[in-house]
Amino acid sequence: MKITIVAMEIPYPPIHGGRVDIWRRIEAFEQLGVEVQLICWIPEEPKAEDLAVIYRSVKNLQLLQYTGRTPLSKLRRCCELLRYPFGITSRLIYGLALQRLLGEVKQFQPDLIWIDGIHASVLARTISECLEIPFVVRSHNIEHQHRAALLRAAQGLQKIPAFLVLMHLKALEISILKTAWLFLIFRWMISSFGKTVAFRMAIFCLRWRIYLNRSQSTLISPHLALLSIGIVPDRFMSSSMTSFFWVT
Repeated sequence: MKITIVAMEIPYPPIHGGRVDIWRRIEAFEQLGVEVQLICWIPEEPKAEDLAVIYRSVKNLQLLQYTGRTPLSKLRRCCELLRYPFGITSRLIYGLALQRLLGEVKQFQPDLIWIDGIHASVLARTISECLEIPFVVRSHNIEHQHRAALLRAAQGLQKIPAFLVLMHLKALEISILKTAWLFLIFRWMISSFGKTVAFRMAIFCLRWRIYLNRSQSTLISPHLALLSIGIVPDRFMSSSMTSFFWVT
């Protein structure tokens, strides 16, 4: 099986919880025999020794620069604020850069696109739609609620960037989860997403089994077949995060 992971940032070195979570999952995939293509954003060029570690678990690595570093890209990023949260606008790519990336993913031939963090979702969904590959989402938080709490806690001028990060976020998050083939949430998230999630959990097994019956690809494998009863091996998560559901 092949998976293209679109992560919100480079996961190695794992210097904070979000990176640890993503990196452990990549290592678990590698241990299960899954070939991983990793697409992620970098604030600066990674060290050679860090890249060497990444390539032990990743077959193909695509590093992207955050946008907004030139006057033109800053202007475009300001325009994109009419549609997307601030944290998304620095992760959008266009034109030849997008076509090159699509070519790399097409050549890798993944069975699915894995979105690791909502901030990677717009690019990942674009890849999914252009190449007609299903995408799944790993939710790190109920992001719009998390960011709303940060906005309430912010003081003075800090409220401006906090507001820009929150703007459009709820609509985007719900849109991504509704159009995802599958998404992962924790038990404590269910009450926040409400009846919609409960209903989608109910139809999940049927939809997954229909796909398994029709598919003859290597996507049918013992560890992924566990999804058909709503269980994922704990190895996919960090040791402190083992209670969760898969939901369509």
